[in-house]
Amino acid sequence: MAAEKHIQLPTVLDEKRMEEARCCQPAAEYPTPALSTHSFQHVLIFALFCSNIFFASLAVFFYTNAQCPVVPRRLDPFSISASSRDARAHIRYEQRNFTGALKYNTTAGELYRVAAINSSEPSYVGDPRTTSGLDRAWKNLLSGSKFPLSNEEATPYLHASQPTTKSPVVGTLYGELSVFHNLECLNAIRLALDDDFYREHGPQDGLGWQKATRSDRASLDHCIDHLRQELQCSADLTVVPVLPRTTTTTTELAVQPRTCRRWDDVRSWLDRRHERSRFSSHRQDQQTYAGA
Repeated sequence: MAAEKHIQLPTVLDEKRMEEARCCQPAAEYPTPALSTHSFQHVLIFALFCSNIFFASLAVFFYTNAQCPVVPRRLDPFSISASSRDARAHIRYEQRNFTGALKYNTTAGELYRVAAINSSEPSYVGDPRTTSGLDRAWKNLLSGSKFPLSNEEATPYLHASQPTTKSPVVGTLYGELSVFHNLECLNAIRLALDDDFYREHGPQDGLGWQKATRSDRASLDHCIDHLRQELQCSADLTVVPVLPRTTTTTTELAVQPRTCRRWDDVRSWLDRRHERSRFSSHRQDQQTYAGA
């Protein structure tokens, strides 16, 4: 019996090795899957599509950020910095066509201004004797242009040699967006053109303001030179086609659209700024009263 067991042992070991070998071999009915050419094309197309979406989104982000800089969350969107980037970030852009172009009347031999067709905007030019609502339009345009500056906002506008804590203007300094100063200068020149009328009758609709007259040469010179510098600074590069004044052609030149900041957004920002100033002043008064 011992001899029989000794003889059968190698056979048992061989069968065990064969069983282990069969377990390690992959089953014939389940072959290893291979990536076909058709599937690879689908994967490649999907990867290209995702990359295009990514780069398009990145381009839109950088373009939007360049047009409308993002303001840090910690910055009050209605505060004022020396560069006014906070105000710019809340004002959108739009395409506009300018109105009021000049044309030449070949029969009369003179220029005339083309009135805006179907325009809802009020008239800002014209003879004050015959143009209804002229002064009212300018009054509404310029109203509320100035707002108080806080001590922190006023500091960048003071000379470094002037201590902020001892400056008499801190707490009483007002500011306005440059566009309103430009419009005020333009209005002063407009008033000076009809100086005789305004000296006798004053502004229409009972509106009163400090107006420049032809005798206020220093003020008018300041306005003209200031507007010159503003125009050179912005240097609008839009091409304006022109024809000789005496031309007899009937060709109508297309008006080139301009990319402009939306005026309604400028007004909205200014109104919100005034609300912020009133709230800050009220809160400061409450703190002063509580401290007393």
